[in-house]
Amino acid sequence: MLTNNYTKKFINELTIIQYGFKNNLSLRKCAKMCNVNKDKISAYYNKFKNNFSVIDILNQYETNIKKRGKKRLVLSQDIINYINTKIKEGWSIDVITNRDNIASKSTLYLRGDDLGLDMAKTHKYKRRKKKDPNRKIKGRIDMKSIHERDKTFPEVKNNTVFGHFEGDTIIGADHGSSVLTIVERSTKCMVIIQLIKNREAEYLKDRLVKYFNNMTYTGLMTITFDQGKEFARHKEMELEINKDFIVYFSDAGCPSQRGLCENNNSLIRRYLPKSINLKNYTQNYLNKIAEKYNNIPRKSLGYKTPNEILYRLTGLKSIVYPL
Repeated sequence: MLTNNYTKKFINELTIIQYGFKNNLSLRKCAKMCNVNKDKISAYYNKFKNNFSVIDILNQYETNIKKRGKKRLVLSQDIINYINTKIKEGWSIDVITNRDNIASKSTLYLRGDDLGLDMAKTHKYKRRKKKDPNRKIKGRIDMKSIHERDKTFPEVKNNTVFGHFEGDTIIGADHGSSVLTIVERSTKCMVIIQLIKNREAEYLKDRLVKYFNNMTYTGLMTITFDQGKEFARHKEMELEINKDFIVYFSDAGCPSQRGLCENNNSLIRRYLPKSINLKNYTQNYLNKIAEKYNNIPRKSLGYKTPNEILYRLTGLKSIVYPL
C-alpha cells in the first residue's frame, strides 16, 4: 500500500466521503466538507453504492498508478528518413502524422530532435501586423465589391464549387520586380505568374488573360483582388477571357477577405524573399514552386493534396501551365 503524504490525505478524504454517504449527506454539503468538486463526491458515492470499501478504492488507485506512463516512441531509421524527406519537401508535422498515421503531432514536436528529425526545417508562422483600415488609399478604381460576389455566389464561402479564385502580387527588392499569384478556393491550387514588366496594369491584364485562356476548364469563374492600381484593367480582363469570368475586389485594408491568398503568399515568400530581384526567376522555376505546394497535403482538405482535390472536382491534373 502506498503511504506517501498524498495517499494519507486521500485516505482522510475518502473516510469523510464514506461518512457522508452513510449519513445521506447531499453532494453539495459533502463536497464543502472535503473542499472538492461535487462531481468527485458523486463518483465516490457511486462506488460506495456498488459495495466498494475505502480499501478497495485505494487498491484500485495503486493499480492505476502502476499503469501510468506510456512506452517511449521508437521509430525505425526508414521512418525517420521518410519524415525528414517530407519535411524537406515542405510537409508540416501535422500533415505527416495525419496523412501517414506515424505518431501524434505533439510527440514529434516534443521529441523530434531526440528522434533524429530535422526539426529546424519545420516552418513557424508569424502573425501579420494589422493595417489601419482608416489609412488613406490612393487610386481607387471602379469595381464590383466582394459583397456582391458573396450574394451572387453563396457557394464561394463553402468552397464546394471549383472556379472561384483570389489574386495578388508579390513584390521583390526595392519594388522593382513582382510576380502575380492566384489561388483557387475549393482546391487550394496555386499559380505563380512572372511579371517581367513589373506591375504595369495593361501588362498584368495580358498575362492573366493568357493564363485563363489556356485553361481547359470551361465553367464560370471569378477572381477577387485587393484594390491595387495594377488591377485597373479588370473590365478588359472580363471581356478578353474566353469564358464566363467576373472580377471582384475586397474592401480596402481587409486582407482577411482574401485570407487564402494571403496565406499562400507567405508560403511562396520562403522561395521568393523580399530582398531578391524577382526578374531573376524564370516562369519554369515559378511553376515548380507552385506545383510543389500543389502536391503537399493540407489539413483543410482532409490531408489530401490540392491536385488530388482538383482532379476529383474537374478531372484536371494541374492548373499550372507554361506561359
